[in-house]
Amino acid sequence: MPQKVITLVKLKQWLIPADIDSYRILHQLKVPNVRFHEEFLPTLMLLLKKKKVEVQGLPFADVLNEFMDRFVSEWEKNPKRTIYMSKGVLKLESKDLRNVKRTFPEAETCLRRFFRRWGFDNTATFSESPTRAKLVVTFEISKTKQPIIEFLKD
Repeated sequence: MPQKVITLVKLKQWLIPADIDSYRILHQLKVPNVRFHEEFLPTLMLLLKKKKVEVQGLPFADVLNEFMDRFVSEWEKNPKRTIYMSKGVLKLESKDLRNVKRTFPEAETCLRRFFRRWGFDNTATFSESPTRAKLVVTFEISKTKQPIIEFLKD
């Protein structure tokens, strides 16, 4: 029997299955959690060792950086668009107003899906002037929302 491997993403004190396969393995082992506290890890490791399941860890910063690299490169394909990110705030700006009605909702949907996946609260505010359009997205880890692992593409 091949050894199974799960990947857990560490987000502050929380551990979250990195993908559907990791979640499915945990679910088969009767641990159907989408987020659990790091203090549960020793107990989980006992179960996983007994079932010959290996655990790999991944910091959330790596997940966020990979997503943002792809998102920024796509957004900035148009030289009239810029993006700024600081702690908990993401600002998308465009001086190209031709496709604002399409590009900003698409960007917002993409960001909302990512933040929903990892259990973040987020708020998006759109503004437009005659010379530019801007979307400001604030985000923080939710105290109440659980991460959502989608089994089918939307």
